[in-house]
Amino acid sequence: MVEVVLSGPNLVMLLKLTHRQRLAPETRALTRRVYEQVAKVIDAVDPDANPGQPIPPIVLDDKLGNNE
Repeated sequence: MVEVVLSGPNLVMLLKLTHRQRLAPETRALTRRVYEQVAKVIDAVDPDANPGQPIPPIVLDDKLGNNE
C-alpha cells in the first residue's frame, strides 16, 4: 500500500488525464476506475465544512472485481 498526497492542481490534472476518451481500451478501463474512485470522494466533500476538516482518503484497490 502506498499513500500519496496530491495538491489541488495535481488532483485536477489526475482527473483530466483519467477522463480522456482517446485511449486504448485496456488503458481506458484502468483510467475509468481511477476517475470513478476519485470523483466519488470529491463528490462527498462538503464545501461548507469548517476549515481543517479531514478529507476522506481515495483508495485504489487493484483486486479484480473490487468496486470499492
